[in-house]
Amino acid sequence: MYNGGLYGLDYSIPTGELIDKYRESMVHILLRICPDLELGEIEEGVNYAIAKSYNDGVSKGKFGVQVHNNVNNRTLETDILSLSNEILTSKPILTGMGVMFQRHGARNPFYNFIQYLIDKRQEAKDNMKKYPKGSDEYNEWNLMQKNYKVSVNAVYGCAGAPASMIYNIYLATAVTSQGRSCISASITLFEGLLGDNMSFGNLTEVLQFIEFVDQDQKDPNNRKFNDWDVLDGNITVEECFLRVMSKCNWNSWVPSDKARDAIWDTICNLDQRTINVLFYKNNLYEFCQRNHKVMNLVLKMLTDLNEPFLNPNKPPKEIEDDLVKFKDLIYEYCYYRHIWIDKLERVYAMPRNAVLITDTDSCIVCLDRWYKMVLAKTIGIPMKIKYTQEEFELASDKIIMEKRVTEPTEEYDFYNDKLVEAKRKKYPMVIVEEDNLRYSIVDIMSYTVSQLILDYMVLFSENYNTFTPGRDCLLIMKNEFLFKSLLLTYGAKNYASLQLVQEGNIIPENKQFDIKGMPIAKIGIPESTKKALQNILEYDILRSTFVDQVDIFKKLTVLEKQIYQSIRNKKKEYHKPARIKSQATYKDPMSQQGIKASVAYNRIRCNDEPLINLDLQNAILIIKTHIDKKNANIIMNEYPQHYIHIKEVLADKAFKGSIDAIAIPQDIDIPDWLVPFIDYNTIIQDNLRNFPLDELGMSKMDSSHVIKTNIVTL
Repeated sequence: MYNGGLYGLDYSIPTGELIDKYRESMVHILLRICPDLELGEIEEGVNYAIAKSYNDGVSKGKFGVQVHNNVNNRTLETDILSLSNEILTSKPILTGMGVMFQRHGARNPFYNFIQYLIDKRQEAKDNMKKYPKGSDEYNEWNLMQKNYKVSVNAVYGCAGAPASMIYNIYLATAVTSQGRSCISASITLFEGLLGDNMSFGNLTEVLQFIEFVDQDQKDPNNRKFNDWDVLDGNITVEECFLRVMSKCNWNSWVPSDKARDAIWDTICNLDQRTINVLFYKNNLYEFCQRNHKVMNLVLKMLTDLNEPFLNPNKPPKEIEDDLVKFKDLIYEYCYYRHIWIDKLERVYAMPRNAVLITDTDSCIVCLDRWYKMVLAKTIGIPMKIKYTQEEFELASDKIIMEKRVTEPTEEYDFYNDKLVEAKRKKYPMVIVEEDNLRYSIVDIMSYTVSQLILDYMVLFSENYNTFTPGRDCLLIMKNEFLFKSLLLTYGAKNYASLQLVQEGNIIPENKQFDIKGMPIAKIGIPESTKKALQNILEYDILRSTFVDQVDIFKKLTVLEKQIYQSIRNKKKEYHKPARIKSQATYKDPMSQQGIKASVAYNRIRCNDEPLINLDLQNAILIIKTHIDKKNANIIMNEYPQHYIHIKEVLADKAFKGSIDAIAIPQDIDIPDWLVPFIDYNTIIQDNLRNFPLDELGMSKMDSSHVIKTNIVTL
C-alpha cells in the first residue's frame, strides 16, 4: 500500500500486478472518454476509485478467502488481492471450480496411463477410417476406439469415487469444471463469429471490448493487412456507434444516456483503423458482403478447385495459399481473441444462433447462413466443381424418370375408416443439389473456424496457465462431420441427423441416417415399430425438402392400423420383448413388471401350457392387458378353467384387483384365452408415443400456438 492524495485527501492504494493491470486499462479507457482531462488527473481519479472500493470491501469483509492444500492438509487464510497477485506471479494451473495445481515438469504415472489410453484410441480411430463406414472392419475398430474412450472415462470416474485408491474430490471437480469451461469458451467463439450473438450487459463490458480491440490493433503481430487493400471504404463513427449500440442487450440491459454518451465519446476518439475493425468484430457476414475483395477471394477459391473440397483438415493444394489468406483476414478483422469472463452463464442462458448441439467435447455448428450467402454469389460463374451441362441433363432425365415410377403402398381412407391399397408416386427431387459446390463452400468456412478454434484453445490454455511454449496445446478441436439436416428434440443429447461426409470421406447413403439418444432407437421398442418410425423420420423429414405434417399423420395412422390388425391376428411383432432374471435376485420381485406379468401367466395358465421358470433367467413377451372384475367373465363360457384362475389372481392383494400385463414365453403363440383381454390402445400408444410429434408441431395445440418444426438445414 502507499498513500496518495486527490484534492488534499489521503487514502491507501492497494498495490500489486493485478491492480497495476487494472489501473492501466482504466486510465486508457477514461482518456478516450475524457480527452480534455490531464493524464495526472485521470490517474488520481482511478487511484481514488480503486482505493475506495478496496477499503470498503475490506471493511465489509468481502475480500477474505480460504485456501486449502489437500496434499499436506493445511488451510491458509488470506485476502483476494494477495491471492490474485500470487496467482499472477507463480502461475499455478487454474480450473473453473477454484481448484489450483502446482506446475511441475515430471509426468506422473496417472498422466502416463491416461495418455496411453488416448493414444491407443487414436490408433484405433485411424485404422477405423481406412474402411467404409458400416463394414465389418469399420465396426470392429469403431468398437475398439469406443472401449478405449470408456476406459479413459472410467479412470476419471475413479478420481471421484470415495472407494477408489486414487480418490481426490478436488481432481474430480476440477476435471468436470474445466471441461464445462472449455466447451463454453468454444461456444462463445462460435456464437460470436458465426452467429453475431455476443452482446454486452453493462458499460464496463462495452468499454473493455473496445479497449481490447484497440490494444490488438496496436500490436504489430496482429497486423498483416492494410485497410485500403481489403476494405471498400472506411467505417464512419456513426456506423460504428450504431453497431456497438445494437449489441447492448445482454440480460435486458439498456444503456442510460450517460452510458451512450461515454460510448460515443470513446468511439470518437479512436483512430480510423480501430473504428474499422471494431465495426467488423463478430460481424463476419457484413465483412464478406460489404467488401468485394473478400468475397472475390472466396469465389476465386471455388473457381480454382479441381475437385470438391471435402476435408477441412486437409485443404487442396490449389487453394491452400488463398485459404490461409482468407483465414488471416477473418482472424484480423472478425475474430475476437479474448475469453468472455461470464461464458458459463451466457452459454446456459442465451438463445443460440450458430451452435445447435453441444456435448462434453463437441459442438454441432450451423453454417447454413454462410452457405446461402456464398451460393447466391456463385450463380452464373463457371466452376469445375459444378455439374457439367451433360451431367445436369443426365440428372434431369433421371428425375423425370423417377417421377413416373410408382410403387404399391397402403394408405388410410379416413372416410371409410380403413386401409386401402394405392399406387403413389415417389417424391420427385425438385432441386438438383450441387453437392460438390455445397461441400466446398461449407468447408472453406469449416477450415477457417477449425484454425481459429485451435488458436482459441491456446488462448484458453494461456488464461488457465496450462500452456507451455514449445509444446503443442493438448486441447484440440477439429471438424469431423458434415451434416445435411438435423431434427432436434427437447431431450438433452437427443437428435436425428443425416451425415454426408466424415473427415473427407463421403458416407454411403444407406449409412447416413444416424440417431442419438432418441427413444425410437432404444432397446425395448419392437423392431417392426422401430423400422417403420425411423423410415418416416429419415425419408419424410430429414431427406425431404418440405415436412408435410398431413402426410406424416397419415403414415402414422396407417402404422396404427397395421399394429391393430397384427395384434388381432395374434402376431407378436408389436409386443414388448424382455428378459428377466431369477426372481430371487430382486429385492421386491413383484415390483418388476416382467416378474409380476410372469406370475400372472403362471397362475392363469392350464397344465397343458408351458410354465415360466422364475428360478431361472427367461426371455419373455410382455402383453399389455386390461383385466378386472367387470370384464373377466367374457371368457367364462369358452375357457372356464382360465376364468377361475383369473378370479383368484384378481383377488390377490399383489394385483390390486386388475391385471395390466401378462408375460408369455417368447417361443409360444399367444394363447386364445388371452386375446379378448389385450389392451390395444396401450400397445399402440407404447409403439407410437416415442415419435417426436411435438418437435414437428403436430401435438394438440390451442389457437394461439404457432406451428413450427424443429428441422434445421445445415
